Amino acid sequence: MNDKNKYIVDRGLHWGSSILMLIILMGTWGIFYDVNEPEKVRPDAIQLHFRLVISMLVLLIIRLIYSGIGQKSYSRLQYKSANHGRLVKLVHTIFYLTLFSLAASGMVMLINSADSVELFGITLFDFAEPDRDLFNMAISVHHFLIDAVWWLIVFHIAGAIYSDI
Repeated sequence: MNDKNKYIVDRGLHWGSSILMLIILMGTWGIFYDVNEPEKVRPDAIQLHFRLVISMLVLLIIRLIYSGIGQKSYSRLQYKSANHGRLVKLVHTIFYLTLFSLAASGMVMLINSADSVELFGITLFDFAEPDRDLFNMAISVHHFLIDAVWWLIVFHIAGAIYSDI
């Protein structure tokens, strides 16, 4: 695969996961009644949110694998200095960890609610007795991580603008 095709695949994975992330952060938030009270959340909203998150995680995992394999022969980023390169890698690492932690806290919330979801016709997370205290802790962590993602998005955009100046 030539560098142009690698770039197109990389950008497709980047923007695909970015758009899904924004839909999850902005779009599905409006279809929940009150996320602090799990019994008031519509089951179809939970199902949609779950499927979007799974789709985004699949794209992120593919991108992580592709970044490790496909980008060895070309560099899409031009760093202004060694410190700039380290900062970019640090922000990307924090971003990925935050997104995967968001998914994990969402799973803890789902497991400790009275709801279940289906994926490919298989009912998931319909086996545990809900633990309201664990649910409340997970939702606090989830909200904190959502705020962190918004700040990371702002920092990421500012960094992209800085590197183009």
